[in-house]
Amino acid sequence: MLFAALTFAFTGCDKPAPGPDTPPVEEPDPTPDPTPDPDPDPTPDPDPDPDPEPAKVPVADLLDVVFSQDGSAKDVSANKMPVTLVDSPATVTFWDEDRQMWVSHFNHAGSDVTSGYYKCDYSKGDQTDRTLSEGFSMETLFCIDKKSDGALEWKMFSAMDSGGLGFLISKTARGCALTFLPSITTSGSNNYIWCSSQINPEPGRYYHAVGVWDKAEGVTRIYVDGELKGTAASPGSYFPQKNANAYWFAVGGDSANGKCNSGWKGDVAIARVFSKSLTAEEVKALYDASYKEKSTSSFFCIDDINFVGDCTVAAGNKFCIYGNGFAAGDKIRFESISDRSKSFTCETVIESGVAKAVIPATFASDSYRIVAVRGSQPYYLGKATISFGTGGTDPAGVKVVAHRGLHTTAPENSVAALKAAQDINVFGSEFDIWLTTDGRCVVNHDSSFSGDSHVIQNSTYADLASVRLSNGEPAPTLEAYLAQGLQKPAVKLVCEIKTHSTTERNHACFDAAWKLIQDRHMEDQVVWIAFDWDLSNYIHSQAPSAHVQYLCSAESKLKTPAEIKAAGISGIDYKTTIMDAHIDFFDKCRALGIASNVWTVDVESDMIKYLYHGADYITTNKPVELQELTKKVFIEK
Repeated sequence: MLFAALTFAFTGCDKPAPGPDTPPVEEPDPTPDPTPDPDPDPTPDPDPDPDPEPAKVPVADLLDVVFSQDGSAKDVSANKMPVTLVDSPATVTFWDEDRQMWVSHFNHAGSDVTSGYYKCDYSKGDQTDRTLSEGFSMETLFCIDKKSDGALEWKMFSAMDSGGLGFLISKTARGCALTFLPSITTSGSNNYIWCSSQINPEPGRYYHAVGVWDKAEGVTRIYVDGELKGTAASPGSYFPQKNANAYWFAVGGDSANGKCNSGWKGDVAIARVFSKSLTAEEVKALYDASYKEKSTSSFFCIDDINFVGDCTVAAGNKFCIYGNGFAAGDKIRFESISDRSKSFTCETVIESGVAKAVIPATFASDSYRIVAVRGSQPYYLGKATISFGTGGTDPAGVKVVAHRGLHTTAPENSVAALKAAQDINVFGSEFDIWLTTDGRCVVNHDSSFSGDSHVIQNSTYADLASVRLSNGEPAPTLEAYLAQGLQKPAVKLVCEIKTHSTTERNHACFDAAWKLIQDRHMEDQVVWIAFDWDLSNYIHSQAPSAHVQYLCSAESKLKTPAEIKAAGISGIDYKTTIMDAHIDFFDKCRALGIASNVWTVDVESDMIKYLYHGADYITTNKPVELQELTKKVFIEK
């Protein structure tokens, strides 16, 4: 608003000099405007260059994962996708004070895992795929625990099983960089678009990433911390995953059939999917709403972590956590998962490759986050359910059984796989036999050899003359297996008789095998296993001194340790799912003096669990890894 000013003109006289009590006289405007505004406007002039309205923070409509205190998670988007934690001691949530939210932490470092990740199921698939087909965006906020060396792909949030979309840190050949990877095709087949940010994330720092596929423009974009970091031409159509068993987004890795690939090591705070192509302004709004700087000055990482995830301890026991990166002065803190106010910071003994937390007398039974603390900086190692009482046991002497031999460099159930198992001095090497119509015992797991149409139990050995394993071996016979077995008698031969078409054929298979073994005086070197209860009893009746273990993978065919003992059978050989449901069977078998075997155990945390609970035998496809774990004590008295 313009105001008219009343002015005074001074002519022909001097101003008096101001004295100590005389206030200074303000100089008049030498060029006053005596003309008032002819049309006064009470409204201020508009800003000639107003700031644009900030973009609204977009809301994820397909998936928005929110983690919880107890480790569970849910989709809070309108889509309400089912979210399941496939649990493991290696995955734990923690409260992020800066962001006022629960964050999930993973400890996988690029490996394929069968537990320790979140499964966001969109098995209704077609609807989600149709929505994605018009353009989409993915958002994640993550922190990596160690810098990728490019040897493996690491994926924090992904659904990429021969199609789909997701984020990853690429291998060296692709620049070892944070990359958005949707499959966009013009040919009707899988075609990944490698949209790289050229950033290899630094450990301990949070990164905000958004990947966008703009169908209308035929372009894929990746934004990091609100800024465009990469583009890639991507005309065509979205190509979804084709494996029905992988129709889910993985948080902590990449979806696959029965497992999670390329597991993550670090934090994931946000995992969202939008059914539209976000603009640069919307991406910036997401970044501004979610990002908080995290200082890396005191960050540290513990690698190759293992500990027992379910155990009993007493005051003074040492809870042992194996890992690389512990330093003198580190403490171990147990934080109650259910009650954030309850925690125990333990006196901790740091030795080479292990931190030993001394359990205090005030400890209590609970489920705990296990935290390494260095100064004021925490590092989340995982979680465990711990009972406080009379003290746990850590039984030694488990017997490692190589499942179908050591087949990392040789085909499974081959003579070469048996020799490889003998070379690493396992307790035993497991294999499977069938009986041909002309009385030959043939070694193979399935009823037919791969690529051959002959059903072994319905064929002569001559019918199998053209069979060659991938290493060139002919169809292996029990005779060949026994010949190799004799080269190292200390390694047991764990022989599974497959269930044939009739009881008579089952018995005939054992009879033929038993004669070959007796002829070679190898009775004490062979352990017998079978799924058929009648066959297990038949073996015991024909060879009372033989070691026989009953195989079981179904509750409907379960025999209790007491029933096994009463039948005179030497022990049980049960699938992991059975033993997990009946964990007391280990103690019951030990009390009855019969053996306990569990199969097939390939996950490190499961190996530790069964070692702790005192399995006599563990059958595994990873005997080398299990042998290393058998050297460790997890609860030290």
